[in-house]
Amino acid sequence: MINMKIPFFAFIAFFNVFFFTPQLPAAQLTHHVPGELLVKFKAGQPGASNKPQSSFIKQKAATYHLKKRKAITGTGVEHWTLNNSDDLGNAIARLQADPDVLVVEPNYRRYPRTSHFITATRAKQLSDATLSQINLDSLPAMTVTPTRLPVVAVFDDAFDIKHDDLADNVFNPYNAVEKNADPAPTICHDSISNEVVPELHGTMVMGVVGAVVDNGIGINGASDNSKIMPVRLGCNYSVAAELEAIAWAKEKGADIINMSYGGPQFSVLERLAVVDLISRNTLLVIAAGNVEMDNDRIPDYPSGLNLPNIIAVAALDFDNNLTRWTQFGQTSVDIAAPGEREMFGTTAASQESPSRYSIIGGTSFSAPLVSGVVATLMMRYPDASIYDVKGAIMGSAVPFGDSQTGSTQKASLATDGRVDALAAFDLLSASPKPVPVIRNFYIDDQAGNKNALVDEGETVDLVITIENIWADADSLAVTLRSPDIEISPMTQDIAAGIKGYDAQVQNYGDVTVRFSVFLGSRMQMQDLLFTLDLTGTYASASKKFTYQRAFRVNTGSLTIGKPVQATLKTNDRDEVHYYYVFIPERKDELIFNLAMRSNIPFTNADRNANLLVKFGGLPQFDYAGYETAATSLVDEGTLVSANGGLLPEQIIIKNAAAGTYHIAVVSSSGTSSNNIAYSLGVDASVTQFYQPVVSGCVMAGVGRPQHFDPMLPLLIILSLFSLSGRFKQPS
Repeated sequence: MINMKIPFFAFIAFFNVFFFTPQLPAAQLTHHVPGELLVKFKAGQPGASNKPQSSFIKQKAATYHLKKRKAITGTGVEHWTLNNSDDLGNAIARLQADPDVLVVEPNYRRYPRTSHFITATRAKQLSDATLSQINLDSLPAMTVTPTRLPVVAVFDDAFDIKHDDLADNVFNPYNAVEKNADPAPTICHDSISNEVVPELHGTMVMGVVGAVVDNGIGINGASDNSKIMPVRLGCNYSVAAELEAIAWAKEKGADIINMSYGGPQFSVLERLAVVDLISRNTLLVIAAGNVEMDNDRIPDYPSGLNLPNIIAVAALDFDNNLTRWTQFGQTSVDIAAPGEREMFGTTAASQESPSRYSIIGGTSFSAPLVSGVVATLMMRYPDASIYDVKGAIMGSAVPFGDSQTGSTQKASLATDGRVDALAAFDLLSASPKPVPVIRNFYIDDQAGNKNALVDEGETVDLVITIENIWADADSLAVTLRSPDIEISPMTQDIAAGIKGYDAQVQNYGDVTVRFSVFLGSRMQMQDLLFTLDLTGTYASASKKFTYQRAFRVNTGSLTIGKPVQATLKTNDRDEVHYYYVFIPERKDELIFNLAMRSNIPFTNADRNANLLVKFGGLPQFDYAGYETAATSLVDEGTLVSANGGLLPEQIIIKNAAAGTYHIAVVSSSGTSSNNIAYSLGVDASVTQFYQPVVSGCVMAGVGRPQHFDPMLPLLIILSLFSLSGRFKQPS
């Protein structure tokens, strides 16, 4: 009989190595059409051409037990479905291992926004007021017939192209789902819930940009009777349908594509398709989103693609300030346009909207206003490129609201301003000028503890990349200031200037500057505001330009045993606070506690917050607005407190590895205006005996801490030695 005694710790090591099954990150397996994937083959393979060989494709599909659907026109992308018994993650893993495959990904979904209905008379009043808010009604009348009408493609769920206020402007309509010329609403089932979803959103968006102007009925669109190309994506807004729509828009000559939708998943194939539009002089105007998140930290796509042919649009209220619910991003969102409710739109025929006009609100309707401005400017300046028009729009952005309100909204957008059609028109009539914006910045603390974070008492380098989106600058001076900390203004001169858009490389010129700053003691969560004064010359140094840009540096360093207090100001786009704590050595337990501040009265509505913790990186999560509960989906490795978003919350991590833990305190109150005053603390314990690695013992969601246990290899070796001496032959 074999006498086999395995030491307990060796068993634990053995179990962790051989019985933990890796899986695709949760972020790759959510927000997609179930059972569907997209495949693109490498160049040189029969399946990589725009007209792939059917025998090659059929053979590949059979090899992986997949069902072939229609190929996406002119892209070399195959749209496949699983057999019922297969698993999407497994299918993707097998295809990723295929040497012929360039890209394989789920068929991701995007999401639109919502609206309400009113009468036609009221819609006309609101139409005029909104166009006046962006100065479209102040543009000089055209004195000659335009040589060419710009084409605005509108990608959305579906369209009533027979609407009396739309029909005359319709041009080359298309259904990207059924691949026919009828984009009308149909009975569409949500791919996840299987519920019937009314397809009304696209008709509303189309009315904002393309309703017939001055026809004596209804409303006026923003594009001054440009051609409108409605392209149906269906109620699921899948990337497969979007790729088909882009192929159609390219073939039929769209100048502008309006995308009033978005989602949290990055799609490689979506990005490749948008890159292909750069050389075709096609500009995409994309809604930034409606769930008050910072798109720099929690990206939104396709608006978050950092490409030169995109304008990402946030929403303004009636006072020309950002709405409290708009998504924003100091490097990822460009400009704002009206989007508060009490806007206007057309509506497909339905029982809910007998007048066929609607009250609408959201960045879904801010974007088509900007699309309309782009089309109107292109009509008046037919020789201008999309980069000229984008440069004029961003270069003429008007700062938000009054000086007092506007100061609190600095560092919200790349321009920190709103679209003004007349100002953009005037700028286009002059010579092109530089338009520098901050495209990226980061903390360099190589002289400190090298964790790329702001720690107490540390001197750091602020490394800032400045991008120029229009004309070349002959010289550039960059001056750093801050109203939040005591630093003397520091200036760097860029004698060589900065290039503008370069058609050869299909991108903007940029320069990187570096400033050394001592940030002092910054225990409390705080966003430190910095401003850059950007001055220089252009047009052979004959003209001068001046801009001010802003960015914020987050400080939230925690110390074990020292709780901090702060308030989520949910009515001011302040839904998430980020912290971090550095653990220099392993701890038996790390305990993260989030509670209400004891000295402040509160109701249950004031307790709606979630606690998220991740080792080695920022927690990534879905926020309310993508048809999921707040923070119900997180990425691999992010722990979520288990109390359902009602304070107090706690996360305990056993045998916590040394390193940096990132914490997010997230409001889960949706659109509630309740502020949440909280206390956040971290405690730790160390005992004299070793405990095995386990996940946070109070947690929800998916994933586990991705910690490497330095004792694990030693335990495996010890187990092997132990086993070699414990096998005995029967006597």
